[in-house]
Amino acid sequence: MSSQNSNRSRRFQLDESIEIDAEVSAAFAAWTRIEDFPTFMRCIRRTKRVGEHTVLWDVDIGGRQVVWEARIVECVPGKRIRWESHFGAKNRGEVRFECGPDSRTRLHVEIEFEPRGLLENIGARLGIPGLHVRQALAHFRRHVEDAHPPGRDESRSKARRDADDARAALDPEHGRVESTESRVQEAQPWVRDRLNAEASGVS
Repeated sequence: MSSQNSNRSRRFQLDESIEIDAEVSAAFAAWTRIEDFPTFMRCIRRTKRVGEHTVLWDVDIGGRQVVWEARIVECVPGKRIRWESHFGAKNRGEVRFECGPDSRTRLHVEIEFEPRGLLENIGARLGIPGLHVRQALAHFRRHVEDAHPPGRDESRSKARRDADDARAALDPEHGRVESTESRVQEAQPWVRDRLNAEASGVS
């Protein structure tokens, strides 16, 4: 994850990829059914279409509610979808679908966002949004593959799903990413001091 300064705001960029054992058409169709996301992605509380190209998102990130409206600015069926928020939390991004070997799909997600306030900045620096994205992609792949017709290599798919679950760094007790507050408490003192200094304008 990389970051850059822009008009006194610190932007963060996430780049994540995952391979899905299903054809591109199936993966793309599942992604466009945004209303289904809360049923299989733990971090998404609610989604609602508020226009032909606009979606309201209500998401739990590290125990904090984050809400925004995003407008679809480009949609190429079976290829990519780009969006930009125009209300609420500032973010924009793109999801791309690529054909892989054996009729599999390579899904790549890029997200740029601006955290608000000290706590969200600390969470971003600790990588909490990235954990949520990896968790959400693992859930998305499981959702698509469970709906995929029989005939794929089940042992290969299960091994890859298990690896993704581990990579998503889920909390073993609750099956979700740890809260921002708990991660901040575990951070080294110099990290907390540095972030507080930056928030106060001290270099």
